[in-house]
Amino acid sequence: MNKILLLALFMLSVNGMAQSTTTHSSFKNRAVSTKNYVINDRQETYSFRGVFTLNKRESIKSKIEQIIGLPKYYQGETVWSNLNYTISLKEGEVKANLVKNNDAEFYYYKMKELEKELIFILDNPGPKNIAVSTKSYILNDNATLYSLKAVFHNRKNETVKELIELQFGKPKTDGNKLVWNDNGNYNIELLDGVAKIHYGKSSDDEFYYNKVKTLGNEIISILN
Repeated sequence: MNKILLLALFMLSVNGMAQSTTTHSSFKNRAVSTKNYVINDRQETYSFRGVFTLNKRESIKSKIEQIIGLPKYYQGETVWSNLNYTISLKEGEVKANLVKNNDAEFYYYKMKELEKELIFILDNPGPKNIAVSTKSYILNDNATLYSLKAVFHNRKNETVKELIELQFGKPKTDGNKLVWNDNGNYNIELLDGVAKIHYGKSSDDEFYYNKVKTLGNEIISILN
């Protein structure tokens, strides 16, 4: 009888260990390091760090918003956080950290889902840099810079001015030039049939990039 009881207790112990292993199988230690990202997935913590060129920032931000929600902004950083995790996005770096506990399993799987999406973006070459030169305009749109110089007949000056004002408001006057700028985020000039746009992507503000790109496309569309 004692042997049967001992055998039953042994089987219960083994079954309990198996269930425990199954429950925490997703928390096995995992470390991955590449030139684009580093992952440390340990028993108690999870962390992800990725680096990228600035032309991928908007795609990364959109993907985090899709999976995690809307961010907050602190001194140049875009941040998602609660008591369990923190995700930060700034210039060419994205970082995620999570503490694993009984309440964090839902967020852990969210991090795993986000990890796959971010790796796809980081490993993908992304859109090629745009460089176009014609008799009417010169356009450069690369990882660090957007610039456009457009040349057109003087009679289109007023139309171009209205397009710029629609996106950036009223200009300042600098001699004969009309100028739009904002603390170095962008600089736009209009003078005698020539419009120039300059935006440094290191300013880390996709809002202005989308505005200058829209403006550039509109100006190019009326050149011919």
